[in-house]
Amino acid sequence: MPPDRLMHHVAAQVSRVTHIEHTKVMKHRPEKGDLLVAAGVGWQPGIVGTTTLALDYRSPAGRAFQTGAPVTIDNLDEAQEFRFPELLHEHGIVSLINVPVMINGFTWGVLEVDSSEPRRFDDWDIGFLSTVANVMGACLALHEVQQKGIEERAQRERDRAQSNIELKELQHRIKNNLQIIVAFLSLKRRESSTEVQAKLDSVIGRIQSVPRGSGNVFGVPRNAAATSPKSCDCTTVTTVCGQVAFRTVLVKKASLPAVMTTRQ
Repeated sequence: MPPDRLMHHVAAQVSRVTHIEHTKVMKHRPEKGDLLVAAGVGWQPGIVGTTTLALDYRSPAGRAFQTGAPVTIDNLDEAQEFRFPELLHEHGIVSLINVPVMINGFTWGVLEVDSSEPRRFDDWDIGFLSTVANVMGACLALHEVQQKGIEERAQRERDRAQSNIELKELQHRIKNNLQIIVAFLSLKRRESSTEVQAKLDSVIGRIQSVPRGSGNVFGVPRNAAATSPKSCDCTTVTTVCGQVAFRTVLVKKASLPAVMTTRQ
């Protein structure tokens, strides 16, 4: 599954499981120093793929990216330490949660869920979103490895084709040089004695046999075995993620009576 399709699929699944309309996946752009809204659901047209968010510590998404830890805000009006983008105000967002997306130990981006209704995010929400972010990060990493493998194989094929061209040119030049030598020896043969002619005939015969027997001397095996890395079935991985989310919700609901009893 291509990365863009994967990110949109994750955003949709998170929205479906959490029953929150606004979700987005933000990708870090090192060359720009910001977070690009690469995928999402529930946003106005023109937001996904163009809108960027700040990467500084006062930005909720920026803080999650810098610290590599979840950031939850139950009420935006009470969180004076943060600076919120106009995007959230325009969509009436009042609560949000950010979790980092990690790839090979480095923060790749941020997964964010934004609620237009007051909501208190708990450990279950953080655990579920962290699981989704980790699975998506694994998929993105596998896709990156697969793409590198494809590029490396393509480069090897280009190098092999170039080598074959150069070797064929070398064979052609060698054949021409041998023909020149044969022509020179043939001229000398006419001027030589019978004994020398016999020796020259032997030399000419050996030279003439070289091109016929050296067709593959400089070549590359035609049937070279090629192996390809295992592909990443991201659809299967995200399906598993959905199952984990479903079970998490069930466990969360099942544990609520016990928690209420304990509090009472």
